[in-house]
Amino acid sequence: SDILREIENGNLEVNRVTCQRLISRYCQMGDIENATRILEHMRKKDMPINESVFNALISGHSVLK
Repeated sequence: SDILREIENGNLEVNRVTCQRLISRYCQMGDIENATRILEHMRKKDMPINESVFNALISGHSVLK
């Protein structure tokens, strides 16, 4: 997503916590598309996906109507 590109272009490293926070916020807003993009980024970088990520995704999907 654009925010990941901005962070990486600023020579900053995107870590697991950053990704978890982004997923959580996107899900709170009901933006499952961007949350999924962040999740895919985590998978590509072999970052561990924990319970808080899954809980955020479940909550995000429940916001959708």
